[in-house]
Amino acid sequence: MRKLLNILSNLYDMAGYDGLKHIVLSAILTVGFNLFLPWYFVPIIVIIIGTAKEIYDGTGKGYCEWKDIICDLIGIAIGIL
Repeated sequence: MRKLLNILSNLYDMAGYDGLKHIVLSAILTVGFNLFLPWYFVPIIVIIIGTAKEIYDGTGKGYCEWKDIICDLIGIAIGIL
């Protein structure tokens, strides 16, 4: 348990609160979609969702950041494991 807390603390230090939200949500989406779809479609769908959100943010509704896409990729990797 202590190791998991250290990993989460390191992720928080690296990504910040918003990045941690991206990681967690992408992991949850990956696990959820894996229940219904073939495993090889799931990362593509989750990346499309994350990219669409960043494009939406780029229209002035928020801040479009590459860091968020990287955090989405980390969340997908965690969800696949």
